[in-house]
Amino acid sequence: PKVENFSVAGKIHTVKIEHVSYTEKRKYHSKTEVVHEPDVEQMLKLGSTSYHDFLDFLTTVEEELIKLPAVSKPKKNYEEQEISLEIVDNFWGKVTKEGKLVESAVITQIYCLCFVNGNLECFLTLNDLELPKRDESYFEKDSEKMGIDILDYHLHKCVKVQEFEQSRIIKFVSLDACRFELLRFKTLYNGDDLPFSLKSVVVVQGAYVELQAFVNMAS
Repeated sequence: PKVENFSVAGKIHTVKIEHVSYTEKRKYHSKTEVVHEPDVEQMLKLGSTSYHDFLDFLTTVEEELIKLPAVSKPKKNYEEQEISLEIVDNFWGKVTKEGKLVESAVITQIYCLCFVNGNLECFLTLNDLELPKRDESYFEKDSEKMGIDILDYHLHKCVKVQEFEQSRIIKFVSLDACRFELLRFKTLYNGDDLPFSLKSVVVVQGAYVELQAFVNMAS
């Protein structure tokens, strides 16, 4: 998603719907490496001047994508196998004019991209508070590492749901060379302060306007 010029005095929020395929290539630098290079083809580009409509559209697309069936297709044989995960934490908070946090919500999304040979079963464990109740060996006895509540979770169709409910281990046969949302869940935010704060400074000197923004992350 991005903001683009729409008219002389207006802006429009746009998003591209793309088809991405990957090609395994060998690159020669100081050392030889094998990479999975994306080939991006734009299918649609949509835009709206209403930011709320724009967000509703993005949310609806995400809701439908996680419901799609896990369609099997002939898998490639990779010279270099690879699994990558992207974890996105979405935080919403309600703050009083005094700066006190009174309400909060956190939704975490885990995206997966795999290049593996055959129909190998992959597994993933999180710092789930329910996990040590099933098997203590999966949880490190470290007071500094806090567990989290995994609430209202949604699993991709490729995940063995019954296995997760019994063991809290995410077992799945991944889609081939396809970035997909593996898991989405709610969790609780236990802090009393915002996870980050934003401070802005505006300097106006005649026709010159300078805007500075500082983001402070909580420890």
